Amino acid sequence: CWHDGIRPGSSPAVIGVVIPARDEMARIDGCLAAVTDSATRLRRAHPGVEVRVVVVADACTDQTAQRLAEWPDVHMMLTSAGRVGAARAAGVRHLLDAHVEAAAPLRLL
Repeated sequence: CWHDGIRPGSSPAVIGVVIPARDEMARIDGCLAAVTDSATRLRRAHPGVEVRVVVVADACTDQTAQRLAEWPDVHMMLTSAGRVGAARAAGVRHLLDAHVEAAAPLRLL
């Protein structure tokens, strides 16, 4: 299992989840419900683990960004790259920049 590396008594871990999204208004709530539910279960099983979720709304022409505003535990980025790889990379950079000074290791999924 991917979280087997999280051992009781080890230093706290931060797990980063990056979700690139383009015009996903109809599906974003279901996606985030599943991700936040999984994060909640992981935190219960491993209390020292922090999960950070970043959704990169990339060149959206629908109401995706407005839907994201209703998820307070989700960080949102707006980009206009128009490419899923560039959006994903922007989200990863955002997570890494936010944790440069952090003592906890960052695991990207």
